[in-house]
Amino acid sequence: ARRDGEDALWAARTDPGALEVEFRRLHAAGRLGAVLGLVLLSAALVAGSDVLVITADNFDQAVQDHSFLVVEFFAPWCGHCKHLAPEWEKAATALKGDTSAGQAITLATVDATVERSLAEKYDIGGFPTIKIFEGNSATGPSEYEGPREADGIVSFLKKRAGPASKELTAADSVEELKKKEPVI
Repeated sequence: ARRDGEDALWAARTDPGALEVEFRRLHAAGRLGAVLGLVLLSAALVAGSDVLVITADNFDQAVQDHSFLVVEFFAPWCGHCKHLAPEWEKAATALKGDTSAGQAITLATVDATVERSLAEKYDIGGFPTIKIFEGNSATGPSEYEGPREADGIVSFLKKRAGPASKELTAADSVEELKKKEPVI
C-alpha cells in the first residue's frame, strides 16, 4: 500500500502542482495529519533542494551551464531510485560551490517517465541510470558506476572531475595524501 503523499512527493521533483492535487485529495478525505506531513515534507523537498531538476525544455541549457553535470535518470515508482534520492541530495549539497576538483560538479535528476525523449536519446533501460556529461557537451556521456551513498558519491566525483594526476613537490604533501587517501 502506498503511503499518503508519497507519489505526490516523487512527482513534485518535476511537477510541483502534483503536491496541490494530493493535498486536496487528503484534505477531502479528512486526513489532516497526512496533510500536515505532506506540507512539511514538500516544503523541505521543493525549497531546500540542491539537485537540479532537468526537463527536455531545460536540458540543453543545463549542459551548457555546467561543465561537469551528473544526471540521475529515475522513475518515481523505482525502489532503488527512492533509496538513492536522499543520498543524491546530500551529495549535491556537499558539492554545491565546491571547486576543489578544478571545476564545479552539479548533480541533477530527470524523471524518465515524464521526459521520455531524453530517456530514449540516452538509452536509459533501467533505473536509476546515472550519466556524466563533461565539457558542456550533450554527446557521448559516460556511465557513472560509483558508490550510491553520499560520501562515496562526493569522493568518486571529485576524483573523476579532477586532474588525472597531481605533482607532489614536498614531503609534507606526500604524507598528507597518504593520510587522506586509502589507495595512491
